[in-house]
Amino acid sequence: MKKNEPAGHFLLKKAFWKIFLFMKLTIVFIMLFSLQVTAKVRSQTKVTLKMQQASLSSILLAIEKKTDFRFLFSDDLMPDDKKIDINVKNALVTEVLDNLLNETRLGYKIVQDNLIVITNSTGLSRTVQLTGIVTNSNGGPIASASVLEKGTNNGTATGSDGRFQLTVTSLNATIVISFIGFESQEIPLNGNATISVELKEKTSQLNEVMVVGYGTQRRNEVTNAITNVKAEEFNKGNISNVAQLLQGKVAGLSISRPGNDPNSPSTLRLRGLSTLGLNAGPLVVVDGQIGADINTLDPNDIQSINVLKDGSAAAIYGTRGSAGVIIITSKSGSAGGPSLSYNVSGTTENPARFTAHMNADEYRKLGTGTDYGSTTDWNKEISRTAYSYVHNLSLAGGNKGTTYNASLNYRNNQGVALKTGNQQLNGHFNLRHKALNDKLVISLTLNSTRRQAQFGNAAAFKWATIYNPTAPVFSTDPLYDLAGGGYFESAGT
Repeated sequence: MKKNEPAGHFLLKKAFWKIFLFMKLTIVFIMLFSLQVTAKVRSQTKVTLKMQQASLSSILLAIEKKTDFRFLFSDDLMPDDKKIDINVKNALVTEVLDNLLNETRLGYKIVQDNLIVITNSTGLSRTVQLTGIVTNSNGGPIASASVLEKGTNNGTATGSDGRFQLTVTSLNATIVISFIGFESQEIPLNGNATISVELKEKTSQLNEVMVVGYGTQRRNEVTNAITNVKAEEFNKGNISNVAQLLQGKVAGLSISRPGNDPNSPSTLRLRGLSTLGLNAGPLVVVDGQIGADINTLDPNDIQSINVLKDGSAAAIYGTRGSAGVIIITSKSGSAGGPSLSYNVSGTTENPARFTAHMNADEYRKLGTGTDYGSTTDWNKEISRTAYSYVHNLSLAGGNKGTTYNASLNYRNNQGVALKTGNQQLNGHFNLRHKALNDKLVISLTLNSTRRQAQFGNAAAFKWATIYNPTAPVFSTDPLYDLAGGGYFESAGT
């Protein structure tokens, strides 16, 4: 016969088990927290040590005596024939190890809380995992921020939640974090494997002066769609005209040069196609001169470019600014002694790819044309490696009341197609004088351009693609050397 357990005894027993389970969970959490705190404290353990003409193994044993760390290593690896002088005070153990092993072929890794394994650098790596988060001043995450280990190419970017993971060479490294519109920060790890960084917004840009249709305004006062591009932000490399300086720099501005012909002007489109002026490009204003030709300027003479994109910003120019306005400010002198500079640069270009076409063997298999017995790739025959170079000589200076800037530019641009290219000589002079206590400003700007161009044949690559690939390039046969120049000439394919 089964006895019924009293209700009070049952409830007391149930409450006891709940208390027991709660105590077990509490102990587990306390142990986990203690392990995390211990690991962090030990990674930041500091040591004071002074030894002279000591071996590496004896220094490690001395560190063991002064800290909770224990070292595991093979005596065969120790370069004990090399004597070391060490004198550190309150230095991180990880930093001491980095300095000790820096000139050896040894590395180390913290395997447990206080166990450090010394091994050959080809074995265990000294790299450690760094984690962190990047936020703004409001605590919000910053996505795609650059995280770079200083002095290396080792880097990553933050995710959409602002967090990142990066394998660094040491916990004593310095991390550089940057993002557009924010001030960059350099963060010394000092033994920390987890960091939290708050980036501050750049405020200096709000005080920059921008050129608008009605004069100049500070950036924080501008409410129109205006983009300012300064000289240090221009595109670098093989720049043959001013338009190429802006490619990819202004949202909504499309710049193209079909065929990459060095003599064809760049086509500019702002805010899409325009219904006024037969899809005309934006109006160009150079130093106050409305409707200037952008192709007569040399890129080296440009100080800044402002792009007025909306109607209200360009209203002063009327219908001429219906497709937007590009305001170009050329370089001017500054107060100070004369400054003479000379720059030279060169570039090479090669055709990356040709239009798909038949080769000689494929043409012969087709069997529909005349076989002249040669194998010719006409696209390669009419193209070349193009060499271009630029020379720039400038003189600038002045005093408090008068400044000047003079420059001379020569550029030789070769096209990848034979007999295409141009040679251009630009002269630029700017004089600015202030009078009547700076109430009167007199400006003089002179520009001169001389240009020679070789246009070649615009349809050359078209004919090279469809012409008979079995025809030779040269021929002395009177039947085919029609003009007497030694070249193969035939209308047949």
